[in-house]
Amino acid sequence: MVFGMVQTFLNFYTYGKRNFTRTGYIAHKKKYEAPNFHENVDLSGQVFLVTGANSGLGKELTKYLAVKGAYVYMVCRSRERGVTARESISSETGSQNLHLLIADVGIDSDVRRVWTEFCQHRQQAGSLQLNGLVCNAGALLKDRTLNEDGFETTFSCHLACGTYLLGKLAIPTLEATPDSRLLIVSSGGMYNAAFPGWEAMMSTAPNSEKTYDGNVAYAWAKRGQVILAEEWAKLYPKVKVVSAHPGWTDTEGVTASLSDVKKSLEPLRSPWEGVEGMAWLLAAPAEELKSGEFYLDRQPQPKNISGLFWTEGGATRNTDDEIAMMMANLERFTNKEDPLWDVWRPTPERTKAKLESRTASRKLTASETPIEIERFMGKWNVLANIPITALGEQNYYNCVENYAWDAEHSRVQVVYNYCRAGDDKLEEARQHGYIQDTKTNTTWSLHPKFGIYLPLNLGYLVLHTAPDYSWTMIGVPDRKFLWVMTAARPSPKDPQPWPVSADRAAMDRVRAKGSGKSEEHLSPAQEAEVLREALLKAEACGYDISQLRICGWYPEVPYS
Repeated sequence: MVFGMVQTFLNFYTYGKRNFTRTGYIAHKKKYEAPNFHENVDLSGQVFLVTGANSGLGKELTKYLAVKGAYVYMVCRSRERGVTARESISSETGSQNLHLLIADVGIDSDVRRVWTEFCQHRQQAGSLQLNGLVCNAGALLKDRTLNEDGFETTFSCHLACGTYLLGKLAIPTLEATPDSRLLIVSSGGMYNAAFPGWEAMMSTAPNSEKTYDGNVAYAWAKRGQVILAEEWAKLYPKVKVVSAHPGWTDTEGVTASLSDVKKSLEPLRSPWEGVEGMAWLLAAPAEELKSGEFYLDRQPQPKNISGLFWTEGGATRNTDDEIAMMMANLERFTNKEDPLWDVWRPTPERTKAKLESRTASRKLTASETPIEIERFMGKWNVLANIPITALGEQNYYNCVENYAWDAEHSRVQVVYNYCRAGDDKLEEARQHGYIQDTKTNTTWSLHPKFGIYLPLNLGYLVLHTAPDYSWTMIGVPDRKFLWVMTAARPSPKDPQPWPVSADRAAMDRVRAKGSGKSEEHLSPAQEAEVLREALLKAEACGYDISQLRICGWYPEVPYS
């Protein structure tokens, strides 16, 4: 692992010295098919929104757009610095088409407000259009800081709110504007890391306060931006969505955050040399852009270089499933219409309680509230889970846990029924459950059947059961897996996130040939009520609830 980290960094540095410096820019520029492209650019009548527009790369891009005749909305955190920048750019370019919007793009409410202000201003101007959104704002912080919403600044500013939320708000307008583009300003620093687990990215993992490294958090967020551009390119083909980086550019931000290593990055690019390729992305004909790519100096770049001789390698790559969970958690974190929105956004107090629970008890224990074993028997429908991915459980739907008390052998007969995504074959997994604590009946050991029943004594903990036995929550001692199950059938729905190995078309064909059932089921509101209580209880037990998935339910397909 250490060797892999060293090789990754050495690859990044040597690749960067060849490509990211001013020397790299000059070499790349010699290969341009249209070296004088910018001389003939005219962006009159086009509208752009640039975050972090008062300094560095954002200011340089704004200056370019202004001199080419575009109307530019400058999103700045500081009104004073924003006014100064606008006056400076206007004086230098002669442009009067610069509109200042004040927002901290790491704050959810600021992003929503500034987007509303943009839309209102454009409607007053008679044209709600957006030819280009540039998500640029951000900084490389040395110390862990929480913003006024209580979330780590790098995560929120660079990724969650400053890119994902603002981008989601803007996409309908971008889609309605011909040849529009969404430019996400990432960094070559992302070559040093894969996207981490959600807790690590949010800085809510164990020891996050003590082990915080601003460079690592920055690399994680920048990797997330590159992944996001790739995923959005698939989802929104009407918009050219690209990520790009400026190489090693001499900006105020670099001086402030990398002063101790700045010498090793020389010769640094000028601000214009850093953004020239991005300016091309905003002005070039749309058909020349490859949506989803990571650009430097007008050319798509490899997204991973951690292998020998700068090949792709595996150290910085994320699996499709990890990417699906990243996208799901970004949506949860920013979707205010989700009835569980606040649950997916843990307060510092909740995070502290979660981590204290893990520290106090490395092995989780079952509920001390007794359950009536006879009443607990029967069918339990899986509403949500942290699945056993090694067994492919994330691909299961219509999952039902069936319990029957075997009085002769003093054990529970467990039959887990499910279908695999893309198939309508009802499968089963059998186990014997042995109750370990007969005072509460909440601690079991399981013997799974693989040909024969194996005495593996797998931990099975009843963490909570509703007083009316309408739902229950099952966990395991190491907190790796979790099941939230209801007595009533869940409402029909796709799994969230969609299993990456599942074919949607195949699933549609399976559903189309089904007969359908009229059995009563829970309403979405009832499910949200169960999930709210379950998630908060699981988190209080020390679980990482960001790993939870909503299970698919299709009543037209067989289930037990």
